[in-house]
Amino acid sequence: MPARSRGLWVLPWLLLWVTPVRAEPTEAEPPGPPKLLPGAASDAEPPPPAPQPTPPADAPAKEPPAGSKPPGNPDIAVVTLHVTYPGAWLELKDLMKRGSFERVCSAPCGLPIRVAASEARVTAPDMTASNVFRIDPGSGTARLRVEGGSKTYRDAGLIALSVGIPVTLTGMGILGYGRLKESSTLTTAGIVVLVAGGVAVLGSLPLLAAGKTRVRDGEGRVIARRPFAPAF
Repeated sequence: MPARSRGLWVLPWLLLWVTPVRAEPTEAEPPGPPKLLPGAASDAEPPPPAPQPTPPADAPAKEPPAGSKPPGNPDIAVVTLHVTYPGAWLELKDLMKRGSFERVCSAPCGLPIRVAASEARVTAPDMTASNVFRIDPGSGTARLRVEGGSKTYRDAGLIALSVGIPVTLTGMGILGYGRLKESSTLTTAGIVVLVAGGVAVLGSLPLLAAGKTRVRDGEGRVIARRPFAPAF
């Protein structure tokens, strides 16, 4: 190979060997916190965070004085009703409206009811209606127990009593007139009529007792009682 050609072949290799290799650029590291000199750390530290304000503690609830009632509707009372007859109802009549009795709650009830300025009674099928009574409004529960009487027995007793009383009076009149006239026939007739009237009156008493209805409060006190005999 001629010397000139050999030199041209070697020249590229020399250029590669002499040409410096360029370093690839590297990613720049993010700047970190500046390095502090010893003794200057206290000046560069951030101030401590301000203390969070503590929420105020809830004030304790004040207990109501003894004997006071909690606030509420002063016309309302919770009523529970226990009746010896099924299907019983508590009925109220508003005294301000002067109306008739209306059903407000069926036994055993247990609901708040407006009872202010109202009269109450308890009714049930085949039971003698109770006498009229009042329920005081306020806190707590008005517990009522009704000992019902048979309406059938009471009606029979009233009939016997209403018949027996005039028959007895009639017999007494006939007996007195017969003695006045000295008539044995009228005297005997008066005694028979008087005895018949007395039997009717005496027979009405157990019937009326069986038909009597009582209403008691939570302490067992009678607050309403159907009269033993009707008021004439």
